Amino acid sequence: NFTAGIYASVIPAIQQHFSISQDLSISGLSFFACGVAFGPVLAAPISEIYGRRYIYLLSSPITIICLAGTGAARNFQTVAVLRFFTGLSGSPAMAVGGGTIADLWDISTEPLGSLMLLLMVVFTFVGAELGPAAGGYLVDNRGWRWAFWVPMMLNGCVWLFSLGVRETYRDLLLQKKSHGRVGTQSSPSRRFLSVLGITFSRAVYMLLTEPILLLVSLYGAFALGVFYLFYVAYPYILSRVYSFGLKDIGLAYISLAVGSLLAIPAAIAIDKTLYQRARAKTPDGRPPPEARMYGAMVPSGLLPFSLLWLAWSSHRGVPWISTVLSAALFGLCQVLLFTYYSAYMVDIYRDKAGASALAGNGLLRYGDINGVYR
Repeated sequence: NFTAGIYASVIPAIQQHFSISQDLSISGLSFFACGVAFGPVLAAPISEIYGRRYIYLLSSPITIICLAGTGAARNFQTVAVLRFFTGLSGSPAMAVGGGTIADLWDISTEPLGSLMLLLMVVFTFVGAELGPAAGGYLVDNRGWRWAFWVPMMLNGCVWLFSLGVRETYRDLLLQKKSHGRVGTQSSPSRRFLSVLGITFSRAVYMLLTEPILLLVSLYGAFALGVFYLFYVAYPYILSRVYSFGLKDIGLAYISLAVGSLLAIPAAIAIDKTLYQRARAKTPDGRPPPEARMYGAMVPSGLLPFSLLWLAWSSHRGVPWISTVLSAALFGLCQVLLFTYYSAYMVDIYRDKAGASALAGNGLLRYGDINGVYR
């Protein structure tokens, strides 16, 4: 998501360099989001056949190549195509990350598992929010191409770290332990296409037949669409109303990151009060999935308030700090909402149904983002 966020600071430079309209330069975000929508759908069958470790090992090199090509692009068409493939290759690792946590911990009964899921969500947002801050300085001092080459280097470091990651997918480990393979009668490529078709069709089918999944996905799509719309509106407000430069706008994004980090103590407090109380009322210590939604109730009300605060304070008569503080509240609400509705989905749908549910959820969420940018 650092790779996604850093593009926000590059939009004016790309618009000027390629002599294109602002709408066209912003479409780079849409192409990236479109790739992110389909990445988890591809990741599900790959992780089922070859394991989660291969997702980490294969996705980063492809992302590195795409980022290197984007930084060296001679026209915007190349930028747009490579942005799509950057999102397509980068999103499977994020999607499989939740599966890795579910492999290691039962998040409904183990507090450490819930904490790991929270940290994954928090730093997903923090990466996107720190991207514009870093991008502003890179564009100002080194040029817009370095805004892609620096994430390329960071991805290389992450890939080196992933070389030491062990396989955690239980089904694959059991197959290796029993010295057998499920479905050895068919080739891996044929099985991949079969599982891909099942995953995609089941994802669409579940969206059409599961009211809970549809409603939660629609709300998640709206919330994430607002988040990325905020990404485009925030620098526009700061530059037009307060005459902020590129570096100042990048620093203003840190308020979003601070709000996201504040979600960690807030979520821990919610877990130790409301969720633990619900857990104590059940004989097996496993509360119903709806207990997760307690933590989403307050931020769901504060999210529109933060947007109202931003809108009403965005004029020259109000100090710029008010706009920046509204962004911090917005960041806090976004992380809490995404954390608890993701945990809710994991608690309801497990194993293969859970993978399909999350794939359908991702399709709807990132499809909505493309509509927002248009």
